Amino acid sequence: MQSQKAVDKTGFLDGWRGLAALEVVLTHLGRLALTDPQQRHSYYLGNAWSHAWLSLASIPLRFGPASVWFFFVLSGFVIHLRYARCLAQDLATPFGWFHFFWRRFRRLYPPLVTALVVTWILCAGAEHLRLPVFDWNLMRWDTTLSPIQLNLTTFLGNLLFLMTCYVPTFGTDAALWSLNREWWFYMLYPALIPLLKGRRTPWLASAGVGILFILSYLCHSYVLSLFRNIFHDMLLWWFGALLAEVYVGRIPATMRQLAPLALLLPIAVVLSIFGPARLAQLSTIGEIIFGLGFVGLIAAGFFVQDTYGWSPAANLKWLGEMSYTLYVIHMPILTFAYAELQHQLGADDTTVRIAAAPLLLVLVLLVAYFLHLAVERPFLASSRKVPALRKR
Repeated sequence: MQSQKAVDKTGFLDGWRGLAALEVVLTHLGRLALTDPQQRHSYYLGNAWSHAWLSLASIPLRFGPASVWFFFVLSGFVIHLRYARCLAQDLATPFGWFHFFWRRFRRLYPPLVTALVVTWILCAGAEHLRLPVFDWNLMRWDTTLSPIQLNLTTFLGNLLFLMTCYVPTFGTDAALWSLNREWWFYMLYPALIPLLKGRRTPWLASAGVGILFILSYLCHSYVLSLFRNIFHDMLLWWFGALLAEVYVGRIPATMRQLAPLALLLPIAVVLSIFGPARLAQLSTIGEIIFGLGFVGLIAAGFFVQDTYGWSPAANLKWLGEMSYTLYVIHMPILTFAYAELQHQLGADDTTVRIAAAPLLLVLVLLVAYFLHLAVERPFLASSRKVPALRKR
């Protein structure tokens, strides 16, 4: 029988998920702090030579999109890991679609509904107080509030995970775009199970995901926009699922062999800053390079843990546990706080806005933590049993 220590070998991934969520928060915080409310431009992208030092200092705050790609890879790994272990042991276990759906529903909806309500309250308050609101689509401060969608149709569309396809994200909570992908990844995943059963390798299912990825470039119409988003980004999610296949031994590879893929990450970072394609800006090439790099990073984490007995970021498990709530709640809070700061203090000076950033970061973390305890944790499973890593 595996020891409890062996059973918990994937626990460090919680800390990594928390760090990725924190990077997303810092990215948005940097955008708000470094966008001039009056001049309508941002020092964040380095378009003001007199403030070049701000552009250089903001480089670590530019990789929120890449952190979301990490979520996709990690999600594919975690979701598929449970069933991949059954496949590896030749267990004739039915998939249990209803149970799978209920777990995903219970995991995603309580924080999402809370975030939508908080967003509505803060956006309505900003409109009542006539505060400027940051338009995340145009990346500037806006006093008209015209792009802020708070109607019932948008609310229901976000509840059905149709945002960015048929309705915009609700209010100022533009971070919800990734939930559109995640939810439909989950809904599409059971359709791949028949392609995995009774086979020692997942290549048939992988071919199916690859075909869907190619088809995403043919879905140009508005009606097919949901399929375009899902099929395109599910490739990264499936990278994580394939890593789970390696984890349980169904793919003849080791974590040590995959770990060098992590070297793609510094290459992708350099290209995203200096390269003409701007890989950090949601380009297909950038997604794939970052996605493969994250596969290598996770594999390297397992290799280091097994070789040296050190679990990187294991002490940040608390941050990982609240990461989902932090992700869905931070944008409306930060946007309202900076709008109020500007209104009350006339904080047009970049120094004042930067100085306020650490306090607002602490505020968001505290709010997210207490909301996690109140609306997320009660719905989570009381225990999470994680399959053991096969010794190599």
